[in-house]
Amino acid sequence: MSETHDPIDVDADATWPDPTRRWAEEQARRLEGSTEFLTDLDITLEQEDVFRRTFAARKLFAYHCTRLLGHESDDIRTGGLRLLDESLVLDRIAAAVAHAQLPDAARSHAERCNVYAIRNETGRAGQISFIVGRTVFDDDADGCDSLLRYWGGESIRGGPAEAPAFETIGTPSIVVARLNLTRRHNDPYSYPPLAKLFVGTLLRLERRFAELHYPDPVSGTEIDDIWQPGDPDYDCHQQLPR
Repeated sequence: MSETHDPIDVDADATWPDPTRRWAEEQARRLEGSTEFLTDLDITLEQEDVFRRTFAARKLFAYHCTRLLGHESDDIRTGGLRLLDESLVLDRIAAAVAHAQLPDAARSHAERCNVYAIRNETGRAGQISFIVGRTVFDDDADGCDSLLRYWGGESIRGGPAEAPAFETIGTPSIVVARLNLTRRHNDPYSYPPLAKLFVGTLLRLERRFAELHYPDPVSGTEIDDIWQPGDPDYDCHQQLPR
């Protein structure tokens, strides 16, 4: 295993630990030409568990798409990311009001239509959503658009519907985190599985990214950066909202 403890970047195979690279290369040789689609690679969940163990102590870069007010960016850099629950939603609304960042229409919408007010939190609570693989920002930027375009995310606007009242609030932000993923395939859940993502990356298959539902808070020490318009790491993805 590599002696470094630098994070693993799925998009840069030079950062992969030696056992990770060997496992992925072996599977890539076995599966080359078998499918055009990453999700169809013949890799089982039992193999996913074995693959995750190759990360050992190394953490993996992942990306949380959101729209942040200035004080929220500062809070994340120092305090990290919290799991979604009702207190997080209410705290964000209250802090935005205290910083005079919510016009009346936006405040009313947030208070009446958030997922806890309308009892629509199922499938969202107790986790943080991430993406592994930054090619998503070029190959499927539309999938990130609403998360970056509307302040508060689906939890505050009440679901995936558009919410024009939140469109002019805050700044599109990609929170870059370093996550511990040396765990079983369902803790945290990844779709597609990470093993398929890494093997598909070697095979240069399309749609080389995965959605990750992370079940633990992320500390401030695990936040690597926050990319926003004007930052080179954000602006190089030209299809993202500005």
